[in-house]
Formats: sequence, C-alpha cells, structure tokens
Amino acid sequence: MFTMSSRFGTLVLAANLLLASVWALPASAQTRRSPVAPNRERVEAAVREAYEKFRSDTSGKNADYIPYLAQVDSRLFGIAVVTTDNQVFELGDVKYSFSIQSISKVYTLALAMDELGYDKVFQRIGSDRRAGHSTP
Repeated sequence: MFTMSSRFGTLVLAANLLLASVWALPASAQTRRSPVAPNRERVEAAVREAYEKFRSDTSGKNADYIPYLAQVDSRLFGIAVVTTDNQVFELGDVKYSFSIQSISKVYTLALAMDELGYDKVFQRIGSDRRAGHSTP
C-alpha cells in the first residue's frame, strides 16, 4: 500500500503549482506581469523553506503496485514553481521527470469544467459530497 509522505505531498504540490500556472493562462498572457503574481522574494523564500524542511524527510515509501514507481530513487526531491507571470523557481532534483500519476485527474477535470462547465461535467460524472463540501 502506498503511504504518502510529507515529502511526496510537497512534490505533488509543486507539480500542481507548476502545471496549474502554465495551463491557467493563454500563451500570450504568460509573458505579461500578472497582477496576482506573488513577490519574487517571497516565493524564493517559501521554496527554500519547504526544500530545507522536507528534503531529509524519508517517511513513507514509493508506491510498489506500479513497477516504474517502485524503481524510482526515493531520495530524489525537487521543488519547481512557476507563477502566473512565468517566473520560475527551482531547487533540488528538478531535472528529473517525476511521474504525476493520478494527480493528472485534477487537470483533466479542470480542463473539462473549463470547456463544458461545472454542471455538465458533474451531471455526467457525479460527485461525492460526504466530505461536507458544497458546490460552487
């Protein structure tokens, strides 16, 4: 069974931020200064702080039910963040192509909702409201 570690969670968060910031904007907008982009120094400090906090975390283990993931060096750790105005912040093993596996479903859902609308998507796939969250 896969146990998610804090380290893996941080990696997934970094991948989410990276992909969400790139997918969220049309190519023409990715080169302009975004009014909602964070201050460069604050992002650098946050990336550095997260990296220092989690780089030595060896809790958890690689998912072994997917052969490829079982073979990945569990000591690899990197954080990459791209802001809405295309500023890039990287630290650690950022040249390694980490697999995003099931988290890709979030991006597929976001793209479907963007194209078809919330109501049409959830009419088709349904939703689980046991967590107490309400719909927008």
